Amino acid sequence: MGKRQIPAQHDRLVSYLAGYLRMEGYEEICADIDGYEKPMWVPIRKTGKSETPDLTCYKKQFHVFEVETEDSIVDRHTSEEWRLFASYAQEEGGTFWVAVPQGCEEQAREQIKKMEIEAWVWSI
Repeated sequence: MGKRQIPAQHDRLVSYLAGYLRMEGYEEICADIDGYEKPMWVPIRKTGKSETPDLTCYKKQFHVFEVETEDSIVDRHTSEEWRLFASYAQEEGGTFWVAVPQGCEEQAREQIKKMEIEAWVWSI
């Protein structure tokens, strides 16, 4: 798949996940795509910069989602985001989810284990 198609695929996955979560009764859904209120940015303490998760929502607790494509799971920037968002979710008493296309779950779980972070994998 060409590089131009990856952002479009990513946004379709975020949109699908947001719609699914809405149908399942999740509330206050914020997504980093057109048509949704953007999630709050998360500061990176060391640098003063920030990152924005792909989606946040509530259902009994706070949930933070980062959506990956098959090509982005092992990317260095992805690892940095996962560490940041896992820590953020934990600080907020919530859960961090890595949402990946079907068939990529094991690759995501291996990466989570290697990174030693607390995260759950959601297949979309």
